[in-house]
Amino acid sequence: MDSFYSAFEDLHRGSRELITGRLQVYLPFVRPLVMQRANAIALDLGCGRGEWLDLASSEGFHAQGVDLDKGMLAACHERGMDVQQRDALDMLRSLPDESVSVVSAFHFVEHISFDDVRQMIAEAMRVLVPGGLLIMETPNPENVVVAGSLFYMDPTHRKPIPPPLLSFAAEYARFERVKILRLQEPQSLRDPAAAISLLNVLEGVSPDYSVVAQKGGDEVLLAGTAPAFEREYGLTLQALASRHTQHAEARLLQIEASLREAEVRTTLAEVMAGQARNEAQEAQRQARAAREDLEARALRAEALAYQYFQDLAAVRASTSWRMTAPLRSVSTVARALRRNTVKSNAKRVLGHAARYVRRQPWLAKPALSLLKRFPRLKQRLTLIVTGFNVHPAQPALIIPSDAAHLTPHAREIYADLKIAVARRQKEEG
Repeated sequence: MDSFYSAFEDLHRGSRELITGRLQVYLPFVRPLVMQRANAIALDLGCGRGEWLDLASSEGFHAQGVDLDKGMLAACHERGMDVQQRDALDMLRSLPDESVSVVSAFHFVEHISFDDVRQMIAEAMRVLVPGGLLIMETPNPENVVVAGSLFYMDPTHRKPIPPPLLSFAAEYARFERVKILRLQEPQSLRDPAAAISLLNVLEGVSPDYSVVAQKGGDEVLLAGTAPAFEREYGLTLQALASRHTQHAEARLLQIEASLREAEVRTTLAEVMAGQARNEAQEAQRQARAAREDLEARALRAEALAYQYFQDLAAVRASTSWRMTAPLRSVSTVARALRRNTVKSNAKRVLGHAARYVRRQPWLAKPALSLLKRFPRLKQRLTLIVTGFNVHPAQPALIIPSDAAHLTPHAREIYADLKIAVARRQKEEG
């Protein structure tokens, strides 16, 4: 059994360097004692491999240890430590009053009954010098994983002891100061801003704790250890659960804010989509109206064009159109004569055309009938035709004095009439 337990401790407790590093937390408590008392004694109950004995000796204490396991004591003997294979309570009972400065029990109380724990605390109170310290470290059942599983990995463990119970036992024994130190929690969880998961709540609570109790009676030592007692140590289940709740609530608020923002964006998108649909529908309506208007205009234009061509075809098919074809040609030429520099030649052509019409009875009668409707055109044509019959040597027509009051245009018409009358009389005579 001796070799089994020492092998088990070597596997699960950790290396000497690891354990020595963890024990550094107690130095602010014990250093004032060794500074005040020369050859101060530090007694370690269940000393095991002697990590605390090494550290206490390096601080100036006369370190002594007791343990029942020979396998564990072998490591202490190899290092030349002052250790005994002996029952811890028997050792305490054998010591005189106020003879020891520090009594320590690292992972010891969970191996004995609670009645023995109380007796140990009482005996420590007796043997400690005024201002002396009792240190009891044990697994922390506030850690759910420790209480439900890891505690029972050691077959020599009896029952876990809750921190308030062990602390009260020290207070009940009339120690002046009692402090609970929660230890060995993950470094990552010490940051108050670190996110806490449910798994952290279950296994992140400090897996070990200790009760440090100080005997009264020495004000100097009480003042020297006061800063160490005023500090807070480790993580409680309540603290981690509260942080987990706060982080969960904060996360929930972020999710709710994100959902509200998403709802606002969705609503805005729906409104914009509705506006876009309305605008698209209005644009389609306007496009349809414009298309219908263009189609109506096109139909009206097509109808007007069709009517125009119908009317034009009817005019061109009429007898009057065919009969007035020469006159239209004459009119076109006459208009051109007003602008053409070869006016005299055109007049000569018109004269020949007019005389040709007069010699054709089938043309002369309809032409005269039509010219009656256009007296000015008839006068102009008559003037042009008769002008070419006057001999160049013939003297100019003398306008009577009673026509002197007429306008030039009127006198011209009057002269045309005179010439026509003279020509008619000549032809009849």
